[in-house]
Amino acid sequence: MKIFILIVLTSSLMLAGCGKRKTTPPPEVDQDVSEIEIDFGDEFLPIDGGIELTIGE
Repeated sequence: MKIFILIVLTSSLMLAGCGKRKTTPPPEVDQDVSEIEIDFGDEFLPIDGGIELTIGE
């Protein structure tokens, strides 16, 4: 019975429009698109000889 109620509630929400995704933005949203280029620079390694890991002795 609980599963039936859950199915009825879920389907009623979908029919009411809660499950639909709006694809059109509101009119106050600016639709202009500009390209942005991000430069992360050079790779930084603070250790000259690399990294050495030892476990135990």
